[in-house]
Amino acid sequence: MPITSKASKVCLGSLEVSKVFFGAIEVYSGAVDGILDLFTDPYVAYSCRDLGKARSAFTSIGDTGTQSSDTWVAQIRRSSDDDQKSFTAAQMAGGAMETWVGANDGFITRWYDQSSNANHLVQSAVLSQPKIVTNGVRNADGLFFDGADSFMDLTSDLPFSDGTMHVVSKLDPTSQRQTVFGGAGNVYIPVGQGGATRSGAYLKSSVLTHHLNGQSYTILDTRGGSFDAWTSTSEQLLTLTGVASDYPVQEIGRGAGQTSSWDTNGFIQEVIFYSDDQSANRVGIETNINDHYSIF
Repeated sequence: MPITSKASKVCLGSLEVSKVFFGAIEVYSGAVDGILDLFTDPYVAYSCRDLGKARSAFTSIGDTGTQSSDTWVAQIRRSSDDDQKSFTAAQMAGGAMETWVGANDGFITRWYDQSSNANHLVQSAVLSQPKIVTNGVRNADGLFFDGADSFMDLTSDLPFSDGTMHVVSKLDPTSQRQTVFGGAGNVYIPVGQGGATRSGAYLKSSVLTHHLNGQSYTILDTRGGSFDAWTSTSEQLLTLTGVASDYPVQEIGRGAGQTSSWDTNGFIQEVIFYSDDQSANRVGIETNINDHYSIF
């Protein structure tokens, strides 16, 4: 008997489901809306998953070979020959990146901004590139920053007066005084601050509210509150609102170009910044992130 098919499509809230009939068998497929579909366009958005279904394709930058335009999320350098190649979220999830890297290490040279602002994170210095593949296996927790040399520069500075930050990370709880974001004028925002000394100090920056894994967390003051909660052997989601800085944020992976004792030691999975107050959307954004990573 010949197999015939027909298809229909329904929308269930933010989930679009396609239903295909093969004889008496019904097959469902669908894609959950991303943050870029559900909320206003962020300042910057970095992730190795697709943050929006309707992202526009664009030309890769600095690849060793020519590629057609696509919705790239990261550019990788492989240690075997230093070739560079950009990958989409689907290619990374499907193993194409690991196949291309081989039984070697892979490093991020460009973390593409998925917002409409094209403010990519870049690092051309080999010793400062965070690692994404180790001995042919992708790091499940994201980009690894080694606590000594690894960091990435923003293409354009990001000033903050009342911004919002969402960060998915897994940072070494034994490392003291590590920071995640920094800029000129000795600005640092110690999302990963840990250890017994100088725990939880902002310099030339401030934050109004803190949420860790969806729950409010009170900091005693911006220069002395404990940030040990931000570091953990488990992946965590941190949300900061009311972020203000005397100078713009310029880099991720260290603060203010400080010495190695201020560098990020651990993994960063996803970073989303808004230039305005997103308190009204906080739960929705956190839910979208948690639905993907199952953090809490």
